[in-house]
Amino acid sequence: MGKHHSSTRHSAGSVEGHSGVINLFYEGLGQTVPAANLVAYNAACAGGDSGAAVFVDGTATVAGLHAGGIQEAARSVCTPVQLIFDSFGLTL
Repeated sequence: MGKHHSSTRHSAGSVEGHSGVINLFYEGLGQTVPAANLVAYNAACAGGDSGAAVFVDGTATVAGLHAGGIQEAARSVCTPVQLIFDSFGLTL
């Protein structure tokens, strides 16, 4: 997987797994927020990366949207794009 955003530029990594619920700390909110149905991947991230497209590496296929990072585990998490499409009734 790969992510491109102005904060970290291009970051590449591999899928680590699909989660149940992960507690993510959001600095802007100053609190931890539970998040479900995320995909964990081992790529660098920084504040401001949220919402960046996460691509299937080497392609233009969007796998998800970056949702946050787990700093102590040096991992990032994204929301699978199909969940977003389903939530808004979108199709391609």
